[in-house]
Amino acid sequence: GMYSTWLLPPADAARAREAARRAGFEVNLLADYCRTARLTGLVVGFGGVTDDELDRALTALVSALG
Repeated sequence: GMYSTWLLPPADAARAREAARRAGFEVNLLADYCRTARLTGLVVGFGGVTDDELDRALTALVSALG
């Protein structure tokens, strides 16, 4: 698959993650991969999804951040 890392403040990352979950998608926090890192944000995987699924997931994420 492919991944994109989005650096975000902790509250924004948590809000976007919850919006993705409500839309039926799982998005991991950057902290899930490295608990000692000072960077916060999301790791958004987008391999193996249809264009429609990607559009819906990104719409949920962007709406939560906007």
